[in-house]
Amino acid sequence: LKVNTGCRPLTDVEIDKCLRHIRTTRRYWLRDEALFLFQLATGFRIKECLSTHLRDLWRFNKLTSQVTVTKEHMKGGKTYATARTAVLPTDPSFLDKMRKYIHSLLDAGFDLDDPVFPANQRVMVYKDTGLPVLPRKRKPKSGRAAIPKKNKGTKKGEQIQELIEQVKSLKKALEKKEEESKEEKAEEKKEPEEPEQPRETELRFLALSQTYVSHQFKQMAKDLELDGVTGTHSLRKRYAQAMYKKLDKDINATAAALGHRSVASTQSYLS
Repeated sequence: LKVNTGCRPLTDVEIDKCLRHIRTTRRYWLRDEALFLFQLATGFRIKECLSTHLRDLWRFNKLTSQVTVTKEHMKGGKTYATARTAVLPTDPSFLDKMRKYIHSLLDAGFDLDDPVFPANQRVMVYKDTGLPVLPRKRKPKSGRAAIPKKNKGTKKGEQIQELIEQVKSLKKALEKKEEESKEEKAEEKKEPEEPEQPRETELRFLALSQTYVSHQFKQMAKDLELDGVTGTHSLRKRYAQAMYKKLDKDINATAAALGHRSVASTQSYLS
């Protein structure tokens, strides 16, 4: 049996404490509470939770009954992972809180392509890929070669000056050669190249970062003085325990619900 050496699952009492702490101390408590409940209800890893978009949870003006995370956002990526679908619980309290949260996003002007758990600021992204536009790197200023003052007027200084002149002449020769080769290539081309069209960009909200959420959870655990090692994965392990009981202690069905390829991983969650 594989022994669990990571963070432990949370108890019912600890879950209530965490939710109370989120509501009373967080500025964006509605979002943070929804994220906490969503991970607890689906058993997704925190990375998978943060990859969801509003269109995954909200269709035809109502909450969906299930949510799917594509394999590129799963552990193992496109190579080893498979897409996983989780059925949302029918608990009225959970559904009401999720509806209230999503309505708050839509009322604030969020689009269905925006993340379910957005960060607090928008960034410029490319429309075709959704990746952020990075600032252009500035070209370093070319420094001028200079002779140290102590060597000026000496034999060593003359040698340095001679080397500088040689380098300059070589540089000019190379530049001339490059220009000639460019002209030759331009003549060979029959059709002129079309100018590259600039990529379209737009302002969009990015999802919360995994690092930020993990830090917030650790700070909460410290404030509440939770015993042992806890983290965002504690919610996934709590989900594993609940599913194991619900599925009549069927380890294979529980592993499938968690998206585990190995039953040993599931056993470590339950140990």
